[in-house]
Amino acid sequence: MLTLTACAPAPATPPASTQVPPATPAAGFTTSNLTVTPDKAKPGDRVMVGVTVTNNGAEQGTYTVVVKLHDGTVVGTKDVTLAGGAKENVTLHVSMNSTGTHMIMVDKLFRDLVVQDTATPPNQPPPPPPATGQTGFVLSNLGLDPEMPDVGEDVTVSVKVTNTGGQQGTYKVVVKVNDVIAGTQDVSLAAGASQIVNVHIKAPNKEGTFTITVGDQTGKMIVMGM
Repeated sequence: MLTLTACAPAPATPPASTQVPPATPAAGFTTSNLTVTPDKAKPGDRVMVGVTVTNNGAEQGTYTVVVKLHDGTVVGTKDVTLAGGAKENVTLHVSMNSTGTHMIMVDKLFRDLVVQDTATPPNQPPPPPPATGQTGFVLSNLGLDPEMPDVGEDVTVSVKVTNTGGQQGTYKVVVKVNDVIAGTQDVSLAAGASQIVNVHIKAPNKEGTFTITVGDQTGKMIVMGM
């Protein structure tokens, strides 16, 4: 008689273990230090736009700098290839044929370009300095951080205050948003001294473009939706 005996299946050979190498961060770019030179020009004049591009990733990559107007019109582009961690100052030239104030934008950075039919008139002579013993203050270098906040976001308004008089004095920095006072800060300065003063305000609770005024200094703040 023929006897059949069942055999147990041979154990499966486990697959060789594999390790997936950690992903290398891809290239990621940020822009900063936008400049427009000159910021006043005649129709058709070439204007240089400069911006710093930084590759924050670990790999080499290529970024396209896109220069736009506030309405989204593209007026210039330029590619830049950067190794991981590198940065470069990129410049390109644009021109405007229509007069008026044009907002030049790269990502969330912006600067104004004023285009006039005629050359800018020569600067008027500066006013005479205050008499010795009096205080007189000059404002300059108005800045916003961020320049394009979200609705209701905290914004720091900075301005340089210089005491041009002959004695110590106190100046009240008044920040206005569309001519409405949004914040104040007092600063006391010795004669001839300067100081950067920061005033913290809230962005308006609606989207749009707002005028920031500090003394004779003006700037623009674009409030974005959440």
